[in-house]
Amino acid sequence: MDVPPFRSRLVAMPGELDLTSLTDDLIITLGGWNPRYARVVMIAVDDDEAIALVDGNGDGAELEMEYWHKEHDGWSAGSTSGHGPLDSLSATRWDAGPMVCAVGPAPPGDVVRIGYEGNVHECRANQFGVWAFIRKVRHMDFNHPLPELLDEDEDVAEARRQMEGSLEIVRQRVRAKLGRMSGRPPTG
Repeated sequence: MDVPPFRSRLVAMPGELDLTSLTDDLIITLGGWNPRYARVVMIAVDDDEAIALVDGNGDGAELEMEYWHKEHDGWSAGSTSGHGPLDSLSATRWDAGPMVCAVGPAPPGDVVRIGYEGNVHECRANQFGVWAFIRKVRHMDFNHPLPELLDEDEDVAEARRQMEGSLEIVRQRVRAKLGRMSGRPPTG
């Protein structure tokens, strides 16, 4: 089986990596991905919080969203969740606790404008046609304002808001259930 050149690179051993720089090699190695197939489709960093989209098989069929945190000794992987296929990526935004995020598709090189906390941020789509926005927040209560997608078509925006509303209902139910299980009230 022939492997395309972008997949045939050798990735450093964990002890040889610079843990202070969040790179494709660090994400693939510490994330436990097979370097022969995996590729990092997007990295977005704000201070000591980051997200990365990883294409584990290198075919774009299933992306994983990974959360990363940097401490004094370097970056470490947090949780991960499925994010769907690259060819049908849609614009999404969410509150991830220590950060708020937005990710979406655009033609490579195009700029997407994001509004957050009264400022407009420009996010350029990379060579895979993916743009990302991340902003570290001060407290972890899952009630932060979400980034606004300023250039979004109104019909698309309405469909996204409906989907986000459905997801928020699910989040509230999960928080309530976790609160009952732990005996503590939910925090958001």
